[in-house]
This record gives sequence, structure tokens and C-alpha cells, in this order.
Amino acid sequence: MGLSYGGHVNDIWTTTTDYFIQGTDKDVKKFSTVQMFVEIVFPVSRNFSLSVGAGNFSKTLKGTKGIFTLPDSSEVSGDFFSTPEFNFQSIPVLVTATWSYSVWPEAQVYVLGGVGYYFSKFNIYNRNITYNLQGPSSTLNYFPLEYRGSADSWGYHGGAGFEVNMGENFFFFIESVYRSVKFKKLKSIFAIDSRSDAYDIVKEQLGESAAESTFIYFINWGGDENWGDIVYSINNIFLSEIVFRAGLRVRF
Repeated sequence: MGLSYGGHVNDIWTTTTDYFIQGTDKDVKKFSTVQMFVEIVFPVSRNFSLSVGAGNFSKTLKGTKGIFTLPDSSEVSGDFFSTPEFNFQSIPVLVTATWSYSVWPEAQVYVLGGVGYYFSKFNIYNRNITYNLQGPSSTLNYFPLEYRGSADSWGYHGGAGFEVNMGENFFFFIESVYRSVKFKKLKSIFAIDSRSDAYDIVKEQLGESAAESTFIYFINWGGDENWGDIVYSINNIFLSEIVFRAGLRVRF
């Protein structure tokens, strides 16, 4: 079991019209999580071993707050904004090489390094718009279309730790590991039921799918003004983080 901290979301808000004055509120998008990990260690020599492991962790990601201010020429004044939040889940499969050095008969310190492949998926759970408007605001109405997505990528890790022999082939360990993985190709699909009326709207206005990196699409629904549509996209997610782990290790 472990605790990790770190990461960064590279995202962007765009509109299909220049009618808005856009802005963003850059937050510190760090996030922490508890994760589970299982590893099997194969000794190669007295001080060197190889291991294969897999884990599971999830993070709640907070995107950049998009702010949209209406122009002075509009009958409606003020602004509206949205801060997307979504759940990120990943299953890493890791291969690690470890070099250890005995400091006591039943204890040793070690350094490690390796590579892994991360299978991940995303689900938006907060895509609401907050309005701060004055005037005939009934002319402004957006219908949110949310997406779910996936992204797989290679990553690398390295760190150091300390372990104590707890019995035959069993060791208790504490370690700190730096992990780096960048998800560059995020694939998204509509997270709406194909039997719903919203699905027909999507097919008519957008086709079967939008850009692969799109995770929220606000469609202008009704109204007399040419407000345009709003798109929230994620270019990449960079997990550059420190992972603190502790548990039992089994050697064969």
C-alpha cells in the first residue's frame, strides 16, 4: 500500500465564437491518493533482484476554471464559469531492478529503478456551469455533454528504501519512489446513452465524435444570441510524483 502526491493537468478552454471574452483561473492542480500494489521479487544474486508487479490507484483531478465574460454590447451582462472535476483511474504494470546492501544481519537498504506501462481511464463527474449574470439571462442556456476516456502510456520510476526480514522469504519494507509518466494521447467518447434525445442532438451537430481530447462540450441550447459552443479539452496529464510505500514483500 502506498500514498502518492503530485501531478499536473495540461488543459484548455475554447469556444466556437469570438463573442466571448475568455479567461482562466490557474489553480495548483496537485493531488494525492492511496494506492494498492502487489509485487513478486526474483533474486538474481545476493545483492541484486528483479521484480514484476501491478497496482491500482485513482485520483480526483481538478481542471482549470474557465471564465466567460459577456461583451458590453450584449443585453446580458456578467460572466459564467465552470471548473471541471473528474476521476482518473490507472492500473500500472511494472518491472523493477533492485540493488541492496546489508546494514544489519536482518536488515538492508536498497535502491531501485524500472519501467512500467499504465492502463488508465477517465470519467467526468462535475461539469456544471455557474452563472453570474444580470439581464434577460433566459436567452443564455447551455446543455452539457460529458465524455469518458482512456489513455495508456509508458513511464519510469526510481527510488530507495529499507527492509527488514520478518521470516522465511517475507520482508517488511518502507520506500520512497519517484514516478514519471505522461499521458499524451487521450481518447474520449460520449458518455451518454445512445437511446437518449441528447445523443440525436450530438449526432446532428457534432457527428459521431468530437476531437479525441474533448471531455466536456457545452452546446448552446435555444436563445436569440449567437453565443456559440464551449469545449473543454485535455492535452495531456503528467504524473511527476513521489510515492511512499510500505508493506510485505515475498521472495521466491
